[in-house]
Amino acid sequence: MWPDIRFDPIKLFDLHISDLLFLDRYHVRMLVPGYVQLGDELFIGLLDAPDVLGYFCEVCPNHADWLRQGVQRVRGKSSERIGQAESRLLNASWPWNLAMAKSPEKWDALPWSSWDPRVIYDHIELKGKTVLDVGAGTGQVTIRCAPYASQVLALEPVGRLRRYIERKMGAAGFANVRTLDGILEAIPLDDAFVDAAILSNGSFGWDPLKELEELERVTKPGGAILMLGPCNPEAIGTISQIRDAGGYKPLDFELPCDGRKPAFIKRR
Repeated sequence: MWPDIRFDPIKLFDLHISDLLFLDRYHVRMLVPGYVQLGDELFIGLLDAPDVLGYFCEVCPNHADWLRQGVQRVRGKSSERIGQAESRLLNASWPWNLAMAKSPEKWDALPWSSWDPRVIYDHIELKGKTVLDVGAGTGQVTIRCAPYASQVLALEPVGRLRRYIERKMGAAGFANVRTLDGILEAIPLDDAFVDAAILSNGSFGWDPLKELEELERVTKPGGAILMLGPCNPEAIGTISQIRDAGGYKPLDFELPCDGRKPAFIKRR
């Protein structure tokens, strides 16, 4: 689950500028265009990280000249100034995503990872069902569903996390889990494919109407869609607007050490 930013992920996970190499290509393609708002802080932050600069240029070739020329233009800054810019660049790079990708085992050991699975079991029938875990992350929903479901599909765009889920489920002895490379806006499944779709982490809220359309497309009539935990804050208003008309009902959900979170369920 995504925690509120009450802890500093940079300190908690000992993040450094070179750790930006843990960002999946999917994340880099989303982040680099947004770095424009950093101005010269971006280029100064990359001065001592040629490997990161090269990775960004490889993944985003349309921005390569802009990145290289910017770094060349700001050369000669002091170590202290570079350190300040590196900190700003890390904070602008979705540090919680970066932390999860760098140390998924540590993420799973943190207090908010011990949330009560009854929020699933009390609302979703799992036995003999096909369940979709959307934005699976480290597989916290997946591993709670795998003992009961016929099949769990873990949808996760970050390759490093998909591989972690596969190792984790293999070690737990679950052969009914399959990882999928994809995003919520374009789920790589046929219509009415799953009995239940469960969302956690920050997977919902980047394009809410499109995402809800996709969720309902892949969920069978008679199935359920369950949203757990915080999503993109801008999507909360969208959920409020569609909650009654769209059939999404609020639920009580609480994370250890992190308090109550918005949660919703819809019966198809």
